[in-house]
Amino acid sequence: MTVLNLHKSLVSELRELLSALYGDVFSDKMADRIVRRLISPERMRQCKRLGFFVATITASGVNPLEVIFAESPDSETALRKLIPGQNHAGTVSVSYTKISFICSNGEAFDLPVSHICELVCTAHAISEWLGPDPFHEFLDNVQTAGNDQEKIVVAARGVASQIDRYRQKRMGSSSAAMKRKSVLDFLRLTFDGEKYCASDITSSHVKAYWEQYCDTRNLDVKTYSGVHALFEQFIEVLDEKLEVAFSLDIDTPDVELSVTGQEDWMALRNEAGRLKFLFPKQIEQGKAFTDAPMCAWRLRNSSAWSERFSPVQSRLKENMEPDAYLGAWSEAREWNFALTTVSALARKMEEVALAVLHMLLASQRTGAIQLAYYLRGESIIDKAIGELNPQTATEADILEFQAFQLMQLRTSPEEKYIKLREAAETAWSNIRRQGFHQSDMEDLAFMKSVDILSSRIRGASDYLSRLSRQYQESHPAEADMERAKAEFDTVFRKIYRLS
Repeated sequence: MTVLNLHKSLVSELRELLSALYGDVFSDKMADRIVRRLISPERMRQCKRLGFFVATITASGVNPLEVIFAESPDSETALRKLIPGQNHAGTVSVSYTKISFICSNGEAFDLPVSHICELVCTAHAISEWLGPDPFHEFLDNVQTAGNDQEKIVVAARGVASQIDRYRQKRMGSSSAAMKRKSVLDFLRLTFDGEKYCASDITSSHVKAYWEQYCDTRNLDVKTYSGVHALFEQFIEVLDEKLEVAFSLDIDTPDVELSVTGQEDWMALRNEAGRLKFLFPKQIEQGKAFTDAPMCAWRLRNSSAWSERFSPVQSRLKENMEPDAYLGAWSEAREWNFALTTVSALARKMEEVALAVLHMLLASQRTGAIQLAYYLRGESIIDKAIGELNPQTATEADILEFQAFQLMQLRTSPEEKYIKLREAAETAWSNIRRQGFHQSDMEDLAFMKSVDILSSRIRGASDYLSRLSRQYQESHPAEADMERAKAEFDTVFRKIYRLS
């Protein structure tokens, strides 16, 4: 069975299970995304997130099963169970926007409330695949760990390994093992048998591997885009410290526990529903750059090469005529395609954030406060917030502050507020043709979903802005891209036996 077929089968099975238990609480896209994570090297990160979520529930004095297998496993139900137990032993803090768990070594795990459903869905998938006994063993191991970060990670690694074995059993034999072995052999020779970690592997290594193995029979590493994806996956495995074939001795950095802006971006575009803020073409063009695992950032030049030259390779075939070969090169993208694509997405996302701010202000949603703070910083938030202690403030205090701040954002005659409202209204006008409608703001259920998504929008916008700056600072120069073009020409001629 191929990875694609395995993915389709598991998604179908999970959708059927969740639908039978809970109706439409979990979207099809969420089920798709969770399965994709669990059968990829990202499974370790997802299992860690689930582990710390279970630890948070336990530290709140609640049985994890009461949250994971609740009659209504949504974020609001989970919050009602967790809030009474917050600050238990100083390890848990719960608000209406996020929950926090403090480990014994001081490290913090923060989870936006809007992500709770994803982890409940993850737990159901794992329980269904592995069976109740292994899943309960995982829960027991996390509960026994208390707030010991290392022990929670060990429990997460154990369940991730079981999921990988389940994946391999369902998938059967594949050529993936041969490809991994060839990468391992190549890197062993490259680093002369010395230790190496994910950050040591660069774009030059990807290209050198492709040049060496591209015409190896029965290996199927002819296309550069496929080789680039192979190295991205390999690096992700190293970075997640999963067990790799042949027991490599690898030094790897610890993995961040908090949710990243990249995750917000990927989840936002899948879960946005009617909030269609980008043309599909723009999203598809940017995926190669926005969706790559952050641990593979050092392969950004390889990613740029792949996007520039893969359209050329898609038109090549063995022994083709010289004129046809030269014609295929007309498909090559501009040398700065990656830079312009990411920059365009960042600008579009900032406009989306402003447009959503207009919607939240018009419908008097409190999500507007944090979104405004993201867009304009401290200058837009009243100084009184400094006097509001989240540990001692009552719910009435928080609601009073939110009402005051929302009123200022909506009606204050100060220039800074006027300019922000004008910018938000302009952005709203610019993108209404892409899915926003005036009537949407009268739809209470829709606006509630927009309010929840506003936290995703902040994270996604910040991520794309940072990614754009990074590409501006480090994108290959035109001269470097032209040198790469000559090298790709040489390998293409070798693969397709062209004179």
